Amino acid sequence: NVTSFQVGLDPGSAGGDTQFTTANGTFFPTVGVLKFSGVNAVANNVLEIISDTGSLGVVGDNQLHMFSSYDAANNLTHFQMAYDTNSTFGITGSINVVAIDFVGNVTANLIPAHLQFI
Repeated sequence: NVTSFQVGLDPGSAGGDTQFTTANGTFFPTVGVLKFSGVNAVANNVLEIISDTGSLGVVGDNQLHMFSSYDAANNLTHFQMAYDTNSTFGITGSINVVAIDFVGNVTANLIPAHLQFI
C-alpha cells in the first residue's frame, strides 16, 4: 500500500475547482503555485505567465516571461525564460534566466498551454 505520493493539479481553463472525493468526503487540495496567462497577478504565490514576441521581456513582480525563436541556418530553437524568484506580491526578488536550445523547430510546442509549471 502506498501511504503518500505527490500530485500536480491545475484547475483548467474553465477555472473550476479541482477536488478529490474519498470514502471520508470531498476535499479541495492546494497544490503548487496558481498560474495565470495574460492577466495581472495581484496575490501572493500567483504567477503571471507571459509569452513575449520579438525578444525576452522585462520581468515584473510575480511574472514569468518566455520567448522562443527558430534559427533556420542551424536548425535550432532557442528558448529563454526569466522569472521573479520571490512569490510574495509587491516584492520582486532576483531574476533568474533559463536558456535552452532544441534541435529542430519546436517553437509551436513552447507555449504556456503546452508546458507544465510546478
